[in-house]
Amino acid sequence: MTRTWAPTIGGDHLYALWTDASVEEGSDEFERLDAFYSDVHIGEVLRENPGFVTAVRGGRVSPATGTGYAAARWAALYGVHGEAGIQAYAARNASGPAPLFSALPPLFPHALRGRGRGLYRRVAVAGDAPAAGSGKRRSAALVLIARGTDEDPPCLEALRRGGRIPRAGRYQLIHDLNAEGTSSPRVMDLLEADSIAAATDLAGAELGRHAIVYEVLAGTDVPADPVATRP
Repeated sequence: MTRTWAPTIGGDHLYALWTDASVEEGSDEFERLDAFYSDVHIGEVLRENPGFVTAVRGGRVSPATGTGYAAARWAALYGVHGEAGIQAYAARNASGPAPLFSALPPLFPHALRGRGRGLYRRVAVAGDAPAAGSGKRRSAALVLIARGTDEDPPCLEALRRGGRIPRAGRYQLIHDLNAEGTSSPRVMDLLEADSIAAATDLAGAELGRHAIVYEVLAGTDVPADPVATRP
């Protein structure tokens, strides 16, 4: 058995996308869609968008609750370096032209259902990150904690539980890209963990808070870095 590890989320901005499949889980279509997204699509998004430096795809471990992003099966998180990359993506999203991605007829993208989408600015960070392409510490799981814009959240260093969570970032939504019926958190903490157990323990400690645990399914960074696996 191998476990996928993803590069730590890089850059000072973030493009976040939450999705579900519109085909039956376990079907051949589902498996092809899942593999295509992890093996092909996230790498293409990274290469076709200037300023995008890391890509991490996670599959939800905790039970789905609510609607929009809170009900999504998958999250794709793209670290972006600099304001220019985020603004260029926002402008292209509004008026085109769209990047040319590989197609998987007849599955992609009609078999993928959007649950939420947004562009974020990182407003705080705790913990160290290796340089892109260094092959050093990587994450096996992620915790997303959605926060209200009017609350006074705990400092990120406290959430790291004395270093048991290697890295944490807080992100604020700056461009809402949602269509009707989808949603994204206004403010969210993203905590990178070395194991699903550590991520689940932290999520359980956040009682009364909407915490979502994701197992890392795929990840890559710039320069091109193959998906890394460990026994």
